[in-house]
Amino acid sequence: MRLALLIVFGAFLAGCAAEEVSEAEQQVLPRVKTPPNVVIFLMDSLRPDFLGCYGHPVKASPNIDALAAESLQFMNCYGQGCWTVPSVGALMSGYLPSVHQVANIRNEDGKIVHGTLREQFVTMAEVFQAAGYETGAFFANCNGEIKGLTQGFDCVWVQHRAHIESHLQEVEAWLSTIPQGKPFFAYIHTWDPHFGYEPSPEVFKELFGEPAPLSENDRFLISNYAKMVQAFYDRKETKVLRLTELSPQGMDHVRKLYTAVIHHVDLNLSGLIQMLKTRGAWDNTIFVLTADHGDEFREHGGFVHNHHSLMNEILHVPLIMKVPGVAPSRVEVTTSMFDIFPSVAVLCGLQPPLGIQARSMFTATGEFSVLHDTAVFSEAEVEPRISVIQGGLKCILDMESGSTLYFNLEADPGEKNPNPSLPSADKERMKALLNNKLQENERIRGTLGPLEWETYQAEVINQLRALGYL
Repeated sequence: MRLALLIVFGAFLAGCAAEEVSEAEQQVLPRVKTPPNVVIFLMDSLRPDFLGCYGHPVKASPNIDALAAESLQFMNCYGQGCWTVPSVGALMSGYLPSVHQVANIRNEDGKIVHGTLREQFVTMAEVFQAAGYETGAFFANCNGEIKGLTQGFDCVWVQHRAHIESHLQEVEAWLSTIPQGKPFFAYIHTWDPHFGYEPSPEVFKELFGEPAPLSENDRFLISNYAKMVQAFYDRKETKVLRLTELSPQGMDHVRKLYTAVIHHVDLNLSGLIQMLKTRGAWDNTIFVLTADHGDEFREHGGFVHNHHSLMNEILHVPLIMKVPGVAPSRVEVTTSMFDIFPSVAVLCGLQPPLGIQARSMFTATGEFSVLHDTAVFSEAEVEPRISVIQGGLKCILDMESGSTLYFNLEADPGEKNPNPSLPSADKERMKALLNNKLQENERIRGTLGPLEWETYQAEVINQLRALGYL
């Protein structure tokens, strides 16, 4: 009943749906003939430029690189939010963060309350559940369950800050309960490489050898990195110890810790792939590897990820899709992370909810649609901002002040030179894209009714504060 209701709701919003693709923009590829399984493997805070297949010089990701070699590898994919909740909310719902609103937080009579995903949204899991798939979600981030993002999952496992080995045990146990031949949809959300950055000494030495000597100040800051990051963003740093005093050598060591944690997950990824092969499911499984956002290492003065940055070290995410019957290739055009939802649905012969803002990268007949000059939108909610990337250009709009930043990403991929000398026509076009999207978001929100609020429990508040989310 809910699926039928939302299809009607989506039809009403169809004017906001994806642009049509011309015949010249389509690359016809073999269609999967039988309903495949789907596994979405999301690594929290993973930057693509730390993977070998995206050009990192340290070979910390051999299994991910091997996966990319047999997959569609999207070189310019961007998340829709700058931290976990808005980004995963967009992935699960197919709507931008300011529409799904699950990242909204406020203080109400001394209690911290949060928005939850409205039940009228049909999630990606619910689409597969309604089609007879077994659905399982395995979260190492407490945000998933408390935000209602597990709608549609038959099996839900949440263990805050769990390492990848725990995921594999739970996934294997769950798969053992599914009859052979019945399709399954699995969402696996790892903790690593989320900050903390705590690889084992053995994994670190495998990549980098013995750590270089660090100053006493650097050692203290790095051993208390999570606490120092929280103090940095809460503006509660002491005059004695400040994260900004981390030396270049100390910052380099932090990057190595991050790389080593990625390597640890990569080593275990092979176990998951082997598990699927042993079950005889690998050849008929759409396997998607992606991330919700990246982390910053002072490229623009900040650390890890926060609730307001829309710079590309935060937004640029890997997207690797192994699709049965589809030849591996690199996709250079810009794409949106939340397009995964309608794409995997269409590949499995299912109808995504009509009117969602995400668009399928595949046609209903199984053709891979190569989109050119696609506008990719991302949002930040604490200091309200929205960005658009299209055709090598980027614009960030501050919705409170109305000010804009423009970047030419081809000439300035590191976004060090805001407001370059762009033709006025380009600037007006980019700003018009943003204004049209804001109007679209407002129209959709007007059909949804009041946001549903829930109170955070004390234990969860402590967990979120430890992560710097509150």
